[in-house]
Amino acid sequence: MNRNKKIAILIGTLIALYALLGFVIVPWILESKLPEKLSAALNRPVSVKNIRIDPFSLTAAVEGLDIRDKTGDAPFVGFEEMFVNIQTFSLFKLGLVVKEARLVKPAIHIVRTTETEFNFSDLIPKKSEPEPPGPETAKKPFRFSISNIAVVDGTVSFQDNPVQKSHVLSSLNFTLPRISNFENHIDTFSEPTITGDFNAAGISIDIDTKPFHDTLQTVVNLKVSGLELPYYFAYVPKNRVNFDIVKGRLDLAAQVLFSKIGAESDLTVSGGIALSNLEIHDRAGGPVMALPGLQVDMAASKPLDNQVKLARVRIQSPEVFVSRSADGVINLATLAPASDPNAKSDKAPPAPPEPATDSPKNPFILAIQELVLDSGKLQFTDAVPAGQGAPAVTLSVEDLNIRLSEFSTESEKTASYNIGAQINGEAPVSASGTLGVSPLTVESDFSIEGVKLAWGQPYVPKTISLVITDGKFSASGHAGVASAEAGNLLVSVSGKTEVADFDSADASRNERFVSWKSFSISGIKVSTPPLKIHTDQIRLAELKNQVVLFEDGASNIQKIFVSPASPEKTPPPSSQTKTLPPSAKGPVTPISIGEVLLENCDFAFIDRKITPHFSTRLNLAELRITGLTSEDFQTAGLTAKGAIDDHAPLTIQGFLNPFKKEIFLDLAVDMANMELSPLSPYTGTYIGRAIAKGKLSTNLAYKIENKNINAQNRVLIDQLTLGQTVESKDALNLPVGLAIALLKDRNGKIEVELPITGRTDDPKFRFGKALLKALTNLIVKAAASPFDLVSSVVSGGEELRYIEFEPASSAITASAVQKLSTISTLLYERPGLNLDIAGYVDPKDDQNALAQRMLDRRLKTLYLKKDAETDMAQIDEAVVPPDVYPKLVKRIYAEDLLADPEKKQTLKPADDPSLSLEEMIALILREITIPDAELRLLAQERSQAVKNSLLADGRISADRIFITEPATPLSPAEKETFKAARVELNLR
Repeated sequence: MNRNKKIAILIGTLIALYALLGFVIVPWILESKLPEKLSAALNRPVSVKNIRIDPFSLTAAVEGLDIRDKTGDAPFVGFEEMFVNIQTFSLFKLGLVVKEARLVKPAIHIVRTTETEFNFSDLIPKKSEPEPPGPETAKKPFRFSISNIAVVDGTVSFQDNPVQKSHVLSSLNFTLPRISNFENHIDTFSEPTITGDFNAAGISIDIDTKPFHDTLQTVVNLKVSGLELPYYFAYVPKNRVNFDIVKGRLDLAAQVLFSKIGAESDLTVSGGIALSNLEIHDRAGGPVMALPGLQVDMAASKPLDNQVKLARVRIQSPEVFVSRSADGVINLATLAPASDPNAKSDKAPPAPPEPATDSPKNPFILAIQELVLDSGKLQFTDAVPAGQGAPAVTLSVEDLNIRLSEFSTESEKTASYNIGAQINGEAPVSASGTLGVSPLTVESDFSIEGVKLAWGQPYVPKTISLVITDGKFSASGHAGVASAEAGNLLVSVSGKTEVADFDSADASRNERFVSWKSFSISGIKVSTPPLKIHTDQIRLAELKNQVVLFEDGASNIQKIFVSPASPEKTPPPSSQTKTLPPSAKGPVTPISIGEVLLENCDFAFIDRKITPHFSTRLNLAELRITGLTSEDFQTAGLTAKGAIDDHAPLTIQGFLNPFKKEIFLDLAVDMANMELSPLSPYTGTYIGRAIAKGKLSTNLAYKIENKNINAQNRVLIDQLTLGQTVESKDALNLPVGLAIALLKDRNGKIEVELPITGRTDDPKFRFGKALLKALTNLIVKAAASPFDLVSSVVSGGEELRYIEFEPASSAITASAVQKLSTISTLLYERPGLNLDIAGYVDPKDDQNALAQRMLDRRLKTLYLKKDAETDMAQIDEAVVPPDVYPKLVKRIYAEDLLADPEKKQTLKPADDPSLSLEEMIALILREITIPDAELRLLAQERSQAVKNSLLADGRISADRIFITEPATPLSPAEKETFKAARVELNLR
């Protein structure tokens, strides 16, 4: 056998042995030993259906691998076929070259048995102590090139027992045309692709990458479609949230670009995310939010550089449901987990952060090119105002549309926005302007129209019995916010506001309370800091208000403010409680109001407490205040004009400054020709007389300055006439009739001044009480000091009441003539007055004077040698000569005194040199007795003399003057400054 033949036989034998080894022996050994070894290593049953090896094409295949779980009852890992084709070219490339690697229908079954245990947990090696690192030696990387990698129709299932959920990744297909770290392939993209269905949600991942290139350049395209969110919400810890996602689907498409240049990495992300049919409920099952659609499109963003750019955000028809239960709990506040009040933190409080010295290198920047919210709705349901068991109040914001464009957190960037909505589907609300974040700046034009005030009726406190039956609120203007130094914000608001067609009623009696056509504030300018407030005009038009005083004495205003059923009593202050001094007031806020204007306002007053009922009305045609300011040195002008009951004109003029530290007021109020007869219900009740007729005019001057109150009330009453008597248990015993007669002049007019003084810091001072007291004092004075009351007509006061006389005389003295002339003028000017005259005598002086007059007449009679029947005037005119006078006195002394034996024994003889003329006269006068009739006659003569003097000029009729019997016989009550010999005058 030649050499070549032997070599051929050897080669053939070796090939046959190689074929036998590759095709038969190795597969047989692997099929018999591999399952056993794997079972021992994995502690799980392992089986293999078939192993195929082609030693000539260098292909190998494993078919029907099945690894069971530890019990052997359920599958763990398996596949239908794993095929590998290694190229012989690997020998020449000095590296692994695989032409194809394919895994057909792999199946992996994962089970989580507990929170931290899985069905493969026993296969995870335990951590061991790390070996100390040895010296590093440079190693050449293992070279490989694998082409046509594929996973065909794989399945991964995950059974999550703790949450009772199962997940399946099905139809899993993976393709990778080639992955290689050979030099000529490093700069070539590997293009793996993954597709599959995860719980019926489609997943697709396309990757272009250079994993072995220095740049690590990678492009990832990711798509997830139809991911049902409620199924995965179970993985959110229950103690972290108090809400449920009951519906919602997520779709995601993203592209990620990554590259590395040196130590710098570059990551760019773009794509979009979509939410559809999202519904969130609270734990009680109530709806919180419904979101039909949300689309977020991300432009190329660089998260590693803190840059996120959203090309478009579209929110479609979102609905938010806010509710407040009867006990005051808002559903949104319950969505977050409640904190444990008993939990104690063992961590020390964090130290305050140190102030940053340098701004971050790459501050986070969020940019939104366009944000659109269409047809949003916010519904608020509130059970608090209605209370337990009553229907809840429902308010809504509908048709909410928001447009935001070119938004960025980058410095000096501003965005424009536009917001529109409708409150309860009726009242449009809008805002538009610009917005900046760094620094914070907001410029916004806003408007709100037609908000019905009745919507707020449920929020009127229960202690206010008021029903808002109509009224609409509107406002428009501009608002600005800008950041300033030290973290402050500069805020400014300008615009106007109005409440139109307002109407309200007393809820308890269903009677109208207050209404107006328009209440507006225009030219509003508010800014802070510092706080400044200005408005051009405050206008109130066609206000109608009625104040009703009911039978029980309470007004409708009092009845509207209902007292709580069981008010809590404030505990008395503790003896240990210290009264703190009042804090010092800060600077006055600058306030200025260009004009306050009231137009055509009606104020009605109805008194049902008295019978018959009383009503009156004030129509204020115009009240205008100009120049109101908080500046201490400035005052505002006030003018007003109107009418009481349509016919009594009213005007007001003056100045005021209510914003001063000490309020300033200087007003003049004029009112003319107000009819007084409608006041008869009051006069009948409180003075027992109705008013037949009369008109009232007033001139009032009120001034308040430095807390001092000075008021002058000048009152003119024309033709006041009291009418019929009214029986009233409340009538006061006041001399009203006398006061009227004293004050009413001959033209039927009464002019009165009622000054009032006080202080604003006196808590007991009230204008009404002070005025009533002054009027009562005026009437009481009519009885106590009537002449003082008419001092404005005639001077003299109470002195006019007393006409004095000389002893034993009824002749009018010169001073009395002047007084009587004044009284005559008074009676002429006050035709309603009558005069009572009462004459009196002085028991001592008048009696002594009368006795002297009787002695003088007897002496003259003896001198004339005539009897007492002689003409008294002739006797009074006679004069006894001085040389005869002593003789006549001795004669009378002897005849009247010494003729009496008893007196003669005690008296001196007439010729006794020691007996003086004066002594004899005194003894004679002592024996003269003046009868009371003589004294009474003297008093009557004095009264008649006064009457005659008053009637002398003919201005006064005699029927107005009455001579009366003195209240005390003959002698009047003592008066230190007036003689007892007088006539007293009393006006009535």
